[in-house]
Amino acid sequence: VGWGLCDGASALTLNAAALGLDGLILANPWTRDADAPADSPPRAAVAARYRQRLASPREWLRLVRNGFDVGKATRGLLRLVRREAVPQTARRLAASLSSFPGPSLVLLSGRDATAQAFAALWRDAAFRRARARPDIAMVTLANATHTFARADDAAAMAQACIDWISGKKW
Repeated sequence: VGWGLCDGASALTLNAAALGLDGLILANPWTRDADAPADSPPRAAVAARYRQRLASPREWLRLVRNGFDVGKATRGLLRLVRREAVPQTARRLAASLSSFPGPSLVLLSGRDATAQAFAALWRDAAFRRARARPDIAMVTLANATHTFARADDAAAMAQACIDWISGKKW
């Protein structure tokens, strides 16, 4: 079983057949193309941030006191209403995941922009075949950061991997 994080998860998926793996564990798979602006978070992360802010009384107070950047907020909102093309990297990842002959576990960190981007793309038609596979499981660790750096996150991630591996009939 191969285990990869972020771009390592995507590279593992794209090369899994050549590596002769029986299963994949993919943590926060990278879906952005190399030419995507480095300083621009994925659209799904922008949406998640707006949802978080709208639920915060502190943010509403800031809004009332005019303590926010109108231009930045406008650009963010415009980005949310525009339809963006599915990145080529995500399309290749979807095709590789769909054709991989073994089971896969996708681990997503709830507090991570890369994971939020993958989760949004997972619902796209590009991932339809992968979503239809009963041997692809997805687990979201709601409070985890990108690298599962906190002890609780690492323990939850490790337990999800152990549970998944022990539940498979290899």
